[in-house]
Amino acid sequence: ERDQRKKEMLPRLLKSEDIEILRGGDWKIEDNQSVFYFKVKVKNNSQFVITNIQILLSSIPTGLISQSDNYKIETLNPNSFESPNFKFTAKDSCVGDFIKGIVLFTDHMGNQQTITIDPFRIEYVCNLLVPKSITEEDYEKNTAIMEEKKIIFDCNLAPDKLESEITSILEQNNFYILKKPQSLAKSDFKKFKAYAEGKYDKEDVGLSIILQKLTDQANKLIIKAMSNKEEKIIDLLKDISIKCDGLKSSSGDSMQLEIICKNCDRILTLTDYMKLKEVIICESCGEDIEITN
Repeated sequence: ERDQRKKEMLPRLLKSEDIEILRGGDWKIEDNQSVFYFKVKVKNNSQFVITNIQILLSSIPTGLISQSDNYKIETLNPNSFESPNFKFTAKDSCVGDFIKGIVLFTDHMGNQQTITIDPFRIEYVCNLLVPKSITEEDYEKNTAIMEEKKIIFDCNLAPDKLESEITSILEQNNFYILKKPQSLAKSDFKKFKAYAEGKYDKEDVGLSIILQKLTDQANKLIIKAMSNKEEKIIDLLKDISIKCDGLKSSSGDSMQLEIICKNCDRILTLTDYMKLKEVIICESCGEDIEITN
């Protein structure tokens, strides 16, 4: 009986579920620069205090410049968490690479523990495009064999104003505009064609933008992106969509849907570019959420 009491008084070992590590991230545009914020959430579900917590990023995509690859937390009390952000600035095309890392901490018995962070894949085409002059004939020939996707949204702008704004965005993104917008068969449609090349991966990207006049002060904007890499198309459309936020008549792209994160119950609004993804990340808890089309 005495041995049993001694055994009950001994501190128990932490179980794998006692310390929970979640991660997530997303791109933002700051000062016309693509910036990636990577969040790691360390949650102490145990009844003990853990100390000397270190988040170490062991692998960062070569196309990103990191301000820091580690973060320290002195103490994490029972049933509490901390979610530091890591900021990365894009300097290259960073499609198809991973952020990897580990979390180190000292448990209540003085032992150092290590937990591996689930690798997080970044798929994005950064802003480093260069204009590529191309003839109408070569544009049609090249884009005919490319993968393509599109987004659609409404704009409360007069046609001439919208034409000027979208042209400016394309030029800021270093796209070569083949020629001035052409009128289609119906006078209430205009079409842009634009082309660029990745500065580092040398992959071509084509754009087709159609302006459909709805009223004197409202237009529908249809943006189609084309490339030989599907992931490049998806993330280019996301980049352009963000930069077009000021032109939209609503806060998001057309046909928004809502889904609930099963891990934290947060309601997420899906925009068109998010619906192009197979998996998105919950901004609250870092959980992967599969998108069913």
